[in-house]
Amino acid sequence: MTPMRFSASIALLAGLTAIAPAATLTIEFKVPAEQAKGISESSLLLRRVDQTRGMFETVAEKNFPTAGFKETFKDLPAGRYVAIICTGKLTEIDDGNRVGAFRDKSTVMLGADSNETTTFTYKPFDPAPYKGETSITGVMKSTQGSPIVGKEIAAAVYDDTVGLYKMGKTTTDAEGKFEIGSLANQHTFMVVVGGKPVAEAESGGVTVDVLVAPGVGDVAPNFTYLNAVSGTSQKFSDHKGKIVYIDFWASWCNPCQAPLAELNGLFTKHPEWKDKVVVLPISIDNERDELSPRPDSCTASQQPHSHSHTHTPHQL
Repeated sequence: MTPMRFSASIALLAGLTAIAPAATLTIEFKVPAEQAKGISESSLLLRRVDQTRGMFETVAEKNFPTAGFKETFKDLPAGRYVAIICTGKLTEIDDGNRVGAFRDKSTVMLGADSNETTTFTYKPFDPAPYKGETSITGVMKSTQGSPIVGKEIAAAVYDDTVGLYKMGKTTTDAEGKFEIGSLANQHTFMVVVGGKPVAEAESGGVTVDVLVAPGVGDVAPNFTYLNAVSGTSQKFSDHKGKIVYIDFWASWCNPCQAPLAELNGLFTKHPEWKDKVVVLPISIDNERDELSPRPDSCTASQQPHSHSHTHTPHQL
């Protein structure tokens, strides 16, 4: 009788657990010595794309006390990765006016057992093309139309390699007017208030009106909305003197439903809010018939209006 022979692969499977091949990725950020002056640190954010859920998974978030760095990651599963680097801290990545501002990103496909290197090279930003002898002019107003006096305002450009770079700034005068000069002619600049772009203006063009949303301590703008339960129009000013908690939502927005359910129980948890707080879920649905009924704790305030999925408290 011929003895039975087992293949090597079957024998291995019987005694061992297979280990999936892992990949290696090296990320290097080069900053030439002659350009590193003033750059005391740099940062890296490495993310893996979860294609099943359509989300990013953070693999590493690191800060280095040097102008550049070289970092190797081992035992990575195969897939698509996005590497983001910048000078300074990651929290400063959009500030184009920081010393030595630079940022970049790259997408890397890692196969099983692959060994890849991604290299970034620093390049200083040159604002010269945006400089000139013309200005942008305008008037800063509140949403109620009154001039905003003594507010700092800046003209900026956006560049992928640095973020938001402010070309110049000034303060609004007694009539809310402003003028920012030394800008290139016939170029569109971002108008920045409080660190955020709020409008666009062309240098050498017409005077622009810059409307600024209310901030903490400001009076909230008045508007009219439709009560989805009664079908009657109401004014936001009807709630003057109370704290108004606004939640924007839509009937087709699945992620909106859980926060709405939580809102429905707020007054049960906080009976002391009675006659002091108004919860106002505002829908962006175009038709009242598209809205489904909600529990009584919030339905009196569900109205179709405008959208942004945030919770915004206002003191009237």
